[in-house]
Amino acid sequence: MAVVSPSGVKLTEFVPPLNEGEQRVGEWLIAQLDDEWTVYVQPRLHMAQPDFVCVHPRSGVVVIEVKDWADGLYRNEKNQIEVHSGGSWSTTEANPRKQARDYRDLVWNDFMRSTEQDSWKAKADQAKYLLIFPRMSQMKAFRLTAMEVVQDDNDVYETGQLSIATAELNNLQLVHGLDFPRTLRAFFKKMAAKTFSGNDWEFGLSKLQFHLNEHEDVRERRGPLRLSREARNIASNPNNARVRRIRGAPGSGKSLGLASRAARLTLDGKSVLLLSYNITMANYLADLTSWARRHETAGITDEREAQVARSHAKSRVTAVHFHGFLRGVVAPPPREWHKAEIDEPNDSFWESWVQRAIERYGQNGVGPYGESLPRYDAILIDEGQDFKESWWRLLYDHVLNEKGETAIVCDRAQSLYDAPEWINQQSEFRGWTELKESFRLPKDVLRPVSRVLAELKKQGGGENSEYIEPELPEERQGGLWSPSQVEWINTSDTPNLPGLKDWVVDVLEKVRADAVATKLSAPDIVFLADTHEDGEQLVQAAISDTGTQFQSIFDSKSRQRQQERKRSFWPGAGGYRFCTVHSFKGWESRVVVYLVSERSTIEQLYVALTRLRGEPEGIPARLFVRNNKFEFNHFRDLVVTRD
Repeated sequence: MAVVSPSGVKLTEFVPPLNEGEQRVGEWLIAQLDDEWTVYVQPRLHMAQPDFVCVHPRSGVVVIEVKDWADGLYRNEKNQIEVHSGGSWSTTEANPRKQARDYRDLVWNDFMRSTEQDSWKAKADQAKYLLIFPRMSQMKAFRLTAMEVVQDDNDVYETGQLSIATAELNNLQLVHGLDFPRTLRAFFKKMAAKTFSGNDWEFGLSKLQFHLNEHEDVRERRGPLRLSREARNIASNPNNARVRRIRGAPGSGKSLGLASRAARLTLDGKSVLLLSYNITMANYLADLTSWARRHETAGITDEREAQVARSHAKSRVTAVHFHGFLRGVVAPPPREWHKAEIDEPNDSFWESWVQRAIERYGQNGVGPYGESLPRYDAILIDEGQDFKESWWRLLYDHVLNEKGETAIVCDRAQSLYDAPEWINQQSEFRGWTELKESFRLPKDVLRPVSRVLAELKKQGGGENSEYIEPELPEERQGGLWSPSQVEWINTSDTPNLPGLKDWVVDVLEKVRADAVATKLSAPDIVFLADTHEDGEQLVQAAISDTGTQFQSIFDSKSRQRQQERKRSFWPGAGGYRFCTVHSFKGWESRVVVYLVSERSTIEQLYVALTRLRGEPEGIPARLFVRNNKFEFNHFRDLVVTRD
């Protein structure tokens, strides 16, 4: 039986679900291939997502695309595939053979091929692709997908002859039909007779598997949602409090509890405004809320009924950063919109928008186009320590429905702006709900983090009680944990020197060395910097590695592109992550690589360190810090020393 990735997930449990044909093919692959094969189900590679990628350490790689098309509903008309629907035939852009071929070429060109391997024959030998139609005969499927001679002019090596690429596209063995159990058995028997080896092969295969591994965000979302007792309190609001203040340590479940509350309220028919300070955090909250909706509807046995409930609930929640919400209310003219998007507006600019929004709500609640301004049954705020008093007054006094519910989540230690003293001065608030236990931080990193927090308290002012020191949950005090791997380098080099590239390459070599054994994938690695200039240097140093896919918010020349990249920065995306410390608040990662500059603050250092996520079962967390700030040199001993 083959090894399956992701492990522990039934083929019937995938989100989005596999269709019947995909399930049948997947079941055959898992049951019939031996345990040296690994079958990756719907892996994400760049923007592509083939149905299956099968990997053998010596016999090669097979990329499989399944088309569960019914016989008779599709036809090939003048070399275009048409589908019968609504009593007539309509043309499609489908080209399944080239789709499968393009998936294979992506696997080879971006992840397997070394710089010395330009041979098309090596690609055709080591990485195969298949197209499977479980509901029609092999010959019908072959004829349906044949566009005369499917020509590929990019790889013609010998004049007057069909290229290897074109011959491959027109090979009958590429296409399999309803008797795929028989034809696949013969295909994989031939594959088993091949043996590939050597440094290029082994390096390419390890790099491919590193990117095929399902990263922690996606893997975790497939499982059940687990809330701590305090987070369950946030989600359930057992006392039906109208206004709640919540503060907690990093990794204590504040955001997950808030997202779960949003899911419960919307499933009950309530409208919810889920707010953050950062664009990227709004994306993260939306993803957590989707996970919570699936968890809350897990008891509905009728899947169709559950999908309808989740769909309706999704339409009732608005997850957005505060400035995005404000823009929607104010609807500024183009010149002001341009300033908000392109320039770096100051506080007075945003404050003028807040006052205009208050005036609109206070007058007649009508927007600039005559529409009713939005009001909500609940307003749930994350990153509350970065909000301002006027924002709260707008939301509580004008946007919240009468008898509505609010909750604001804070962590004073993660305030990168002015201290949030206003939260202690509002008459609506009573006591604090506190979450002290950190379910994120590795147990051996808690003490170093507390040391940094102690220094932050000295410099930050305020009452010590406002800073929640992370504690180890009782259930995590026992058990086997691999020691975290922490490396801190103090240097006086500027970030754009060649030494930075050498450091990044060294870090990647270390984390990828055992990536398969530790189930580490590219999105489990985040590169953090405090400025866009430094971040761009990190990107350039990392993507010099062939085949690197990544998502980055960095752009030192255009704030508009920064905003666009932040809006595209989602938990489910593939590749290495590159982000500012500010925009990575609330997120977490198994590997954190942090570049400290002269402009870095102790608050940013604390936030960066607390993004680290520990895992039991022999999977070590890794932290790499390159410090270019002399005043932070002493933190090396505080962080590296764990006793």
